[in-house]
Amino acid sequence: TQAQLERQEKETARAQLQALQQHVDPHFLFNNLNILASLIDPANTAAHRYAAHLAGLYRYLVRTRRQDVVPVAEELAFARDYAYLLEQRFGAAYQFSIDVQVPEDQLAALLLPPGVLQELLTNAVKHNLASRTRPLRVHLAVTPPAVTLTNTRQPRPVPAEGEGSGLPGLRARFALLTDVPVLVFDQPDQFSVTLPLLSVLALPSVPHADSVA
Repeated sequence: TQAQLERQEKETARAQLQALQQHVDPHFLFNNLNILASLIDPANTAAHRYAAHLAGLYRYLVRTRRQDVVPVAEELAFARDYAYLLEQRFGAAYQFSIDVQVPEDQLAALLLPPGVLQELLTNAVKHNLASRTRPLRVHLAVTPPAVTLTNTRQPRPVPAEGEGSGLPGLRARFALLTDVPVLVFDQPDQFSVTLPLLSVLALPSVPHADSVA
């Protein structure tokens, strides 16, 4: 009985800590980024631009952390902020490009789970070598049925540490929303992942928690 009580106490403490981190950290960081921006010399445009992109990234994370899907235009804006931060950190070692082949008025009706493009960008950086002389090229293409992220394949000599749950996790997230699978193409010279775009009209109707008896 004592051992069971100790386990329950540990689980309760862990759950409380996770809830506190999720509730405080994004807001804390975002608010302090605004303070930092106010302290930067107005003439330092590069620093102001970096702070604006970083603040935009955290604003998006705070706003969408409880949403299942977001308009693809918002996810693309988030991906641009994230790619900008990577370029500032690594310089010419990474080259990012985005090609949107969907009319702007149609983007509002197409959805993605929030943060999926960040996951793909992070995986590309994590698993590949990059340098000024041999940059990693990452291309994001948006077409009416899907979003495809393709990167040159330059694997690290020693695989990056991790749980290897990134792609299975993406597949599981999309499986809850659509029957269209996530496609992965692993070729000798390039690696690509294609995510299906979700239509507003095609999403299942899920009752709000407060309306469930």
